Amino acid sequence: EVIDSLDFDDEAKRIVSYIKGLPTFEANNLKQIAVLFRTNAQSRSIEEVLSSEDIPYDLVSGFNFYDRKEIEDLLLYLIAAYDIDLQGDEALRKIMNVPFRFLGKSFFDNVKSYQQKMKMGFEEALRDISLTKQQQIQIDGLLDIIDQLRYKNGKNPHELLNFIIGKIDYLNYLRRHEGEGDSENNRISNIKELLRATEKFDTAESFLRYIEELKTKRNEQGTKNKIILSSIHRAKGLEWDDVIVIGCNDLILPHGNSLFDENQIEEERRLAYVAITRPKERLALSYVKQ
Repeated sequence: EVIDSLDFDDEAKRIVSYIKGLPTFEANNLKQIAVLFRTNAQSRSIEEVLSSEDIPYDLVSGFNFYDRKEIEDLLLYLIAAYDIDLQGDEALRKIMNVPFRFLGKSFFDNVKSYQQKMKMGFEEALRDISLTKQQQIQIDGLLDIIDQLRYKNGKNPHELLNFIIGKIDYLNYLRRHEGEGDSENNRISNIKELLRATEKFDTAESFLRYIEELKTKRNEQGTKNKIILSSIHRAKGLEWDDVIVIGCNDLILPHGNSLFDENQIEEERRLAYVAITRPKERLALSYVKQ
């Protein structure tokens, strides 16, 4: 079967609707249903729709979308600025060296000792403690970003995340220190998908609350009978009764990296072959028009 959709969010809704009509779903044999994708960034919309329908799922050998490091890094800036659920100090502590600010163990030990002595929170201590000149430059820069985010409170999360990405030069930080990742798990693609996910939210708090609800639902699933979400790479050697391959579009499958490289095109053919030979009974291919 071929499933066509308007965009990626519409695709996720149509895929889940298709899944709910499968005999395997009706027989509650969820572990025999798999959704395969070329890049890990594609999992986000499927995860969200499955969660909204209270359908348990499992991501094969990978992190759920909002648990990926590059996603958490950026969200922590929002949490630090707006002190969501009184987690601001902990979030601020985690982003001290994102990107690298060369703040080592002795720095954190000094701040902790000052906190305890003055009975202050972490951010309050950072603003009050005496630091070396280089440390002060780094801390002033970080706290300036936090202050600017607070000034922008009420702006939509898409605008706020773009502001953070630009201020900390995060994309170049990833390229220099973390690596972009491969075509399967490209960190830059994950960030673009994060920005796309924010478009339907008016405030940072509503977006962060939504993510927390998704994580809570996932943690409450507690069953081994779950729909499988997997990249095609990780599906090699596995089989399921029903397989849905999403994102069958040029520049996705086949991946854009293969456009001018015959060897890469051949790899994309192999991956497509892997994907379409995973089902034991039914195969669905899905693509989007936009």
